[in-house]
Amino acid sequence: DSSSSVTSTYAQLLSIEADEETEYLGDPMTYLFIPIFDSFEDSRLPVAVLVGLFNWGNMFKDVLPDSIKGVDLVLENTCSEPFTFRINGPNVFPKGKGDLHESDFNSWKIKSPILEIG
Repeated sequence: DSSSSVTSTYAQLLSIEADEETEYLGDPMTYLFIPIFDSFEDSRLPVAVLVGLFNWGNMFKDVLPDSIKGVDLVLENTCSEPFTFRINGPNVFPKGKGDLHESDFNSWKIKSPILEIG
């Protein structure tokens, strides 16, 4: 089935990056597709596509010092359900699908767009 092959691919790519066997835990990843053109002229033609895979958890690694632990980060978008990460110092751990932060800390919420289209 295609979902298990995607999971295997993600696990393999994460293992290569970590230089050790790594399990893919379902945290969000985004494909990037960038067209490559034959020139910079107005009449240019697409000749290739550069494909990349972006792991959102890596975006938040090594951002906080060791002394700050237990920060829940909730990623939201218009395409799928939210996903929650736990940040402990420089380390990021996927908590799971959904907004899983503790509601006692709602007053500390900071909302910031990463990318706006349109």
